[in-house]
Amino acid sequence: MDRRKFKRYRLSLDAEFYAGDRILRGVSSNLSQGGLLLRTQHSLSTGSLLHITLFLPDGKTARVKGKALRNAGPGSGLVRNGIGVRLIEHDQAYSDYIEGLRKQAAGSAGDSGEAGLPGPEEKGA
Repeated sequence: MDRRKFKRYRLSLDAEFYAGDRILRGVSSNLSQGGLLLRTQHSLSTGSLLHITLFLPDGKTARVKGKALRNAGPGSGLVRNGIGVRLIEHDQAYSDYIEGLRKQAAGSAGDSGEAGLPGPEEKGA
């Protein structure tokens, strides 16, 4: 049974994040109102507090704060590690961006996302 409360949107955004006194870079994906997946070459401990800046497609930034919940395991390519992040705080820019994705997905109901629209992943049955 899937415990997710929010729809996830499959798209990637460049991210810069602070973990302790380190400034790191990665790519965020599977965005939702309550969390995201952060892909990075750096290992982070479960429970780490992260301050994340997301670089939005329109050139603006969104800032979120979250807690590292779990490592998603190694992937392929240059970016090896994925960390599930539960959001604790987010700014208005992030809320507006997620709301825009929700409206875009609702307006393309029945569309598989092939026209550049991110496809929401519904919570499991």
